[in-house]
Amino acid sequence: MTKDPRNLNNIIYSSTFSSFCQEVSRFRLAHLIRANDISVEKLSKGPGAETKDNWMVVVFAQSNCFRLTIKIHYCDADARNFANRCRGGAPSELSITAINDFMREYGNQLIGAVKQSIEDQSGYAKTSYPLVTRGQDAHFFAPNPASAAFEDHWQLQTQDQRIQCSIILEFLDRNFMKEIFLPAFFDLDSIGDVEFFE
Repeated sequence: MTKDPRNLNNIIYSSTFSSFCQEVSRFRLAHLIRANDISVEKLSKGPGAETKDNWMVVVFAQSNCFRLTIKIHYCDADARNFANRCRGGAPSELSITAINDFMREYGNQLIGAVKQSIEDQSGYAKTSYPLVTRGQDAHFFAPNPASAAFEDHWQLQTQDQRIQCSIILEFLDRNFMKEIFLPAFFDLDSIGDVEFFE
C-alpha cells in the first residue's frame, strides 16, 4: 500500500471533495454579501478550537448511505457586517435574531449544495433545520470515533471579517463509501491499494 486516505482516527481526506466544499462555501457567501474578495484558508484544527467565536450554526443531512454535518463559527460583529451587506444597507444595529437568521440561511444554502453533490451518487437525503448554539458546543457534534468519516476545516475571510467552517461526512453504508464516494472524489489509482474498515 503506497498511501492510505485516512489519518489515525479513520478520517478520510479527499482533496477534490475538500476543494469542492470550500469553493461552495466561498461562492454562497460571496453571493449573499455581494463580495468578490473572499479568501479561503485551510485550518489544521476544527473551527472554534482556538477562537473566541461566540456562535455556531450546525445543520445536518442524512440518507441511508451517509450523515452530513456542517458547522459555521462566527462572532456577532463579523456576522452583523455580513448580514448588513446582504441587505444592501449601511451598517446598522441588527438584532441578534436577524444576524442569526442570516447565518442560518447561509448554513442552509451550504448544506443544500454539498448534499446535492452527494445525492447525485446516492439518492435522496433529508436535511435538518439549521440550529444556532454556542460556539463552544462544537464538541457535541463530533463524528462517531468508530465510523469512517471525512472531515475538513477552513476559514473564509473578506476585509476584516471572517467565519470558520467545518464539514463532517460519516459513511453509514460502506459499499457506498467504497464504490461511489471514494471513486467519485478520490483518485484511487494514485494511492495504490486501500484498506477499508471491515
